[in-house]
Order: sequence, then C-alpha cells, then structure tokens
Amino acid sequence: VGSSNTDMIVRVQRLPLPGETVLGGEFLTAGGGKGANQAVAAARAGARVTLVARLGADGFGEQTLAALRKEGIDTRFVSRDREARSGVALILVAALGKAARAGILVRGGEVLERLAKAGTLVLDKTGTVTEGSMRVMRVEGDAGAMAQAAVLESRSAHPVAQAISAFGRDAHPADAAGPHAPPVARVREVAGRGISGLVDGAEVSVGSGSFVSAGGCVVDRAWSEVADAMEADGLSPVFVRVDGCIRAVAGVGDPVRRDAEGLVGSLGSRGWSVWLCSGDSPRLASGVGAAIGIAPGRSIGGKSPEDKLSFVSSLARHPVVMVGDGVNDLPAMAAADVGISVRQGAQATVDRADVALTGGGLGQVVSLLDGARRTMRTIHVNFAISVAYNVAGAVLAATGTINPLIAAVMMPLSGLTVTAVALRMPRFRAP
Repeated sequence: VGSSNTDMIVRVQRLPLPGETVLGGEFLTAGGGKGANQAVAAARAGARVTLVARLGADGFGEQTLAALRKEGIDTRFVSRDREARSGVALILVAALGKAARAGILVRGGEVLERLAKAGTLVLDKTGTVTEGSMRVMRVEGDAGAMAQAAVLESRSAHPVAQAISAFGRDAHPADAAGPHAPPVARVREVAGRGISGLVDGAEVSVGSGSFVSAGGCVVDRAWSEVADAMEADGLSPVFVRVDGCIRAVAGVGDPVRRDAEGLVGSLGSRGWSVWLCSGDSPRLASGVGAAIGIAPGRSIGGKSPEDKLSFVSSLARHPVVMVGDGVNDLPAMAAADVGISVRQGAQATVDRADVALTGGGLGQVVSLLDGARRTMRTIHVNFAISVAYNVAGAVLAATGTINPLIAAVMMPLSGLTVTAVALRMPRFRAP
C-alpha cells in the first residue's frame, strides 16, 4: 500500500450472508486502469468495493469515474503528493546556497548527508593545523649548502620549500635568484618527503632524514642530535645533502592556527574522533597534537602520502573525513568519505575536494558539520509532514469527508508547507 507508484487503493469486502457480519476486507493496490478494472470485477462478483484514488491518477478520467459509479463502487479521492521528494531537492539546493554564502563550497547534497553523522576526522598538520607561513628559524651547518638548497627548493611549491627558498633569497640574494643563480637540472620531487636535483653540477637533496638517506648516505649521530634539538623546540628539521654527505640542517617553524585547539574541542563535544596525521616526525606531530588537544596516541607522524592513504582507508568509524591543503594530501582525501580543502590550499586540492573552505579558518569545519546535521534534520521534518499529510488525506478520503475539489485545494497547500520548511532552514553559521 505504501508504494510510491500506487495510484489507487481498492477495498473489497464480501457482502454478508443473512445473519452474518463481515468485518474488514481485502485491500488491493494497482496503478492506472488496472485498479479500476479490479474494482469493477469485484463489484460484479457481488462484493462491496471502495476505491480511493490519487487525484490525477493515470487512466482515471471522467469516463472511468462514470463507469465506476454505474457499478455502485464508492469512489473517493486524495490529492497527489510528490512534495516529499521535491522538497528534499529544494532543501538540499537551499542548503548548498547558504553554505556557499558562508564561504563553504560543497560539491553536492550527498556530501551533506555523509557529514550529518559523527565519525572520524583526520587533520593534516602543515598548512592545515598550522598557518602554512613557514620560516627558517635556525640553521646548523654549511651556509653554501643552504644556498644550494634554496636554489633547488625554488622549484617546489611546498610550504617548507618556499620557506627555505625565501631564506636563501634573503641570505644570499646574488646566488639564489636572478641571472647569477646557478643552473638547476634533473629535478625530482617526492611529495611529502623531499626534492633532489643537480645544482651547478652538484647532486643536492633536501628533505626528511629518510629521504636524504635513500642513496646510501647515513645521518650520523651528531646530525641526529641537532634534528632532535630542533624538534624539541617545535621546529621541523630539514636535511641538506650535497654530493652524498649531509652538509646542513634547517629548522623550519610554522605557528599553530589560533582556532585549531577550539576546533578539536568542538569536534569532540559533537561526538567526532579526531586524529592528526603528518609527514613530519612522530615527535613533532605528537607535540603539535598535544598543543591543540588531540588525545594521546592519535597524533601520528612520519607518514608519506601513501601511508596517509593506508591510514585513512583503515579507519573503521565512518564517515571518515580528511582535512588537508596540499597535493600530498590528495590520495588520503580521495580515500575518505569526504575530503575537505582548507583556505589557501593547493589548487589541485581545491579542485578535487568534496568541500572547499574559502575563508574563516578552521572554524568553518564546525559550521559545515552543524549545517549538514541541520539540513538532514530539516529533511526528516519534511518527510514527517508529508507522511502526516498522506495519512490524514487517506483517512479523510476513506471516510468520505473530502471530495475532488477539497483534494485539489489540499495539494498546493502541502507543497507550500514543504517549501516553507525548506526556506526556513537555519543558515550555516559563520565561525
């Protein structure tokens, strides 16, 4: 009886024999002319038939109505109600528009549906939890090697690379840029790990300890102690290898966003499990995670883009949301149920993300999740109104209270109610 394709409900009740009382009856459902034919056949067989038809049902014109009445069939009407389905689309369109006005660009309504339930949210560190305005805060080692590293890093768009490149321009302006800059060739960048190439004929590699060690170079104890000291001060150590030997280590700092701690607290109060996943060292990732309130054991570091992909894919509590800003976050964002790109992220990340936050900082993540939950709540209210309308209409039609004229009046009233509910949906609150 509840099928959305049903045009009519036919109630067939056998007429009582002398001294017999027949309660209830058999209910049949059918579409178009088939329902009318069933009603006529049952009436001719001697049954009492009541037919409740949807106003405007296919194959149910004036001739059919006259034929049914001629057979003594009690025919009643309820107005057509497709507003529940159209109302959902209207609510989603309204929600997407309100989100866009708040600086939150969502690809489609299904994204809001996934975000309406609390799950697991994974944060990238560099450029997401931190401001992304990285600077070289400390240098240990050969200044000439740092100048070569700055020239090579100018070929990369990664925030750490840009910080080292800017340091080289400031410290060695004649060597780092302009016509006097040394030639660079055979550049190879591994996302999230480092970059290598030939700078004025010398083999130069800049990146994490594991990256510069890949060619057989060993990071000795002295350089490891320098890197540990930088990490203890909240800096990311970047190793510089020239012609097979470690020549310098740069400590790069990136301030944590002021709203990052508030974000973690807000997500926790809403039932979300929050993780921090970074390509930086585990020690540095744990320090940043502790600073913003992430639970111990949920800050993991030393992860390549492939490792981030595997980690996100392994999470069991859905929906899984990945928030990042760089190209190295793209695989993990694609594996997540929803990928979110923060403001000033790489253009490729913005283009492929399910949600792009265009302003307002990390607080927009909370606005997005709250707005998605309110959107689904509004859809449920819309369905409840539609169900109540249909039930009331069916009861009134079955009791003969309404006729086709009243049903025709009820139909637009239902549509107006659904539209009003959609338009009154709360906005995505600005953070």
